[in-house]
Amino acid sequence: MPQAYLPEGRRYYEPCEQGMEKRVKERLDFWREQFLGGARNQGAFGESP
Repeated sequence: MPQAYLPEGRRYYEPCEQGMEKRVKERLDFWREQFLGGARNQGAFGESP
């Protein structure tokens, strides 16, 4: 079951496109997509639609 510990819709850090922050940005984008994709596929009680 996905867990969220921070308020939804807020972003506290936005990496730039330079240096190692570019890789950090790629990872964050991947994790955000995984989280959002999982949240879209879950019902109100964690059940699949």
